Amino acid sequence: IRKAATKFPREWLDPSGTFTIKAMLQSVGKSDVSLLQLDNRQAISVPLEKLSEDDVEFARTFGILHQ
Repeated sequence: IRKAATKFPREWLDPSGTFTIKAMLQSVGKSDVSLLQLDNRQAISVPLEKLSEDDVEFARTFGILHQ
């Protein structure tokens, strides 16, 4: 399931639900996630505090840990 969850893009939301980004999860750390943006194929690091609770749970459940 983990492999499948990281192969497909999803819409990531901020806690307010006003900012979204379509990206694929690459990895998750203690305080951030690495996402691959679909529009420009650029990897970005996003602090977990900037994501919705559902997205943080998804990242921690399915993400591959990085140090």
